Amino acid sequence: VLFLGAYFVYLRWKNSVEERLIPVRRRILKAWEKLESNDVQGALNIYRILKREYKELGKREKSAVYEDMTKLYRELSELTQGAKL
Repeated sequence: VLFLGAYFVYLRWKNSVEERLIPVRRRILKAWEKLESNDVQGALNIYRILKREYKELGKREKSAVYEDMTKLYRELSELTQGAKL
């Protein structure tokens, strides 16, 4: 259930970020398509990509994705039972 929640957060994120993030979206989408429903490590890898890219966003772009990033972080933390993200 948490995995599905994280997936829906990801889909909203994918549609909400600015045009310059299209290459990032492609990488994340490619990684997500390879995931199996119980692939915690894969989900963590996707989160790490999002986190790294988030740090490089401009102020306006950050405000557009901050809420989704926070929610995804919480859901992945629960999914991995506190594994270090």
